Amino acid sequence: MYLLSQRTNRLIVGLLLIASICHADMILHPIDRGRYANDGYHETLNAAYGVGYGGTFINNNFFVFNLGGLSEEVLSAELQLFNPWSISPDPFETYATYDVNTDLTSLMNGSGGTNAFNDLQSGNSYANVNISSADNGTTISMTLNAQAIQDINNSLGGLFAIGGTVTTLDIPRGLQEELFGFTSTDNPADGVDLRLTIIPEPSVLGLLLLGCGMLILQGIRNR
Repeated sequence: MYLLSQRTNRLIVGLLLIASICHADMILHPIDRGRYANDGYHETLNAAYGVGYGGTFINNNFFVFNLGGLSEEVLSAELQLFNPWSISPDPFETYATYDVNTDLTSLMNGSGGTNAFNDLQSGNSYANVNISSADNGTTISMTLNAQAIQDINNSLGGLFAIGGTVTTLDIPRGLQEELFGFTSTDNPADGVDLRLTIIPEPSVLGLLLLGCGMLILQGIRNR
């Protein structure tokens, strides 16, 4: 029977441990984003994702990501949104995100109507965060929950959407309560990231195990 050196054993154990916890990060930008007003209107050429009450209409927003090139299981996800400007008479407003059941073609081409507006503020909750004027000019990070991770994994190879709304509006006062103002840009990728932690393809694990095998052989030959 061949015995491996202590050093070789430690290297093998270390590589196996790395293989067992191995993961990688991926950053996705939206292929589309925007908002629906409470009258059902969505301006398809406007990539603004300002949300809340601007003095005339209430807006809910959405973000659509292409998972077509992704097949590995997603372990965790974080939505990052740049917040140029927010305004409210209150100390903060709560922004909440939900799943999207509206047909995504309809959502993106502006034909979703009031049904899309209502869908973006209801359903399965993904995450929420309190935002104040102190957050102006910063990036808001939201760690998505287990329901979101499940929905992302169910959408691998296709499209995945997130809806958002301000849950703390006080419309009777008629005061402006708006988040993510001044985000009207022609590029839907600007200022928005979906950061995913994934399990790499099996080939990565295979390479690590191959390395272990080579170390074993080296240990045997050196005995």
